[in-house]
Amino acid sequence: MKLRTGILLIGSLQWDTNKVREIWRAKQFASDDGIFVKVPICYGRKSEKRQIYTMIFSPSLPATSFGTALVRRCKGTITSFDDLFREAAELWKAESLKSKSPAKGEPLLSAYWGCVSLKPHPRFLMQGSGMTQQERELRQELLQKWATTFRQEWERRKTLERKPRHARREGESPSAVYAFSEMLKAAVNDEGLLQIDWPTLPRGTAELEGFDLLLATVTTPLPKLSEAGYHGPSIIANALKANSAEATYFTLNERHGITTFQDEQIKNLLSQH
Repeated sequence: MKLRTGILLIGSLQWDTNKVREIWRAKQFASDDGIFVKVPICYGRKSEKRQIYTMIFSPSLPATSFGTALVRRCKGTITSFDDLFREAAELWKAESLKSKSPAKGEPLLSAYWGCVSLKPHPRFLMQGSGMTQQERELRQELLQKWATTFRQEWERRKTLERKPRHARREGESPSAVYAFSEMLKAAVNDEGLLQIDWPTLPRGTAELEGFDLLLATVTTPLPKLSEAGYHGPSIIANALKANSAEATYFTLNERHGITTFQDEQIKNLLSQH
């Protein structure tokens, strides 16, 4: 089993100059610039640190409102679940800006505010093109182990919540804490799978090719979103105006080709005094 794997990047993982992320990009990615793809993303999480809205996956968005993200190819080929786990763990350290592995008993791929999710290609388990029954069984086992790990992460987070001074956030299932609202499900399901269609290329409807698996970080919407699945552009622009020192998050996303359907409206609002 040799699986071609990529990281689906939205937001600052692609351009942040924090040393942890710079080292991660240099260590984990192939030398090419990546491939831009269409995916359902928007500004939907108000960062506690930045006090501006950061990017999230929003599966309820219609295709006409998709934004543009970037897929970077991983240097290493995945030949086992252990390989996949190591790749995901490195991604989570970059997302959470931690250079060291978590302490014993702590979550390894998640927190209450986000997690690593997996997106298999739609034909990941389809026999054909030389895939043997043994290969298919190995791939099924990999997905089962991923689901088990995702549930174990939930158990670790619940254990952490029982400690003093920890807020109670976890819900009745492994993905509940990442849900948009009571009306809208999370961008990741209880098996740890990203709940979006396989990405397509920016022009036309051609699917992204050359990858068997994608890893991506899902973050919890904050505040919870309406049935529309996104905040209005004025809310996003007002937060950027109120915290102008952090406005580079928006401008650098756009500069690096990571965009949402609301970008032009946000820019027009930012230009108004």
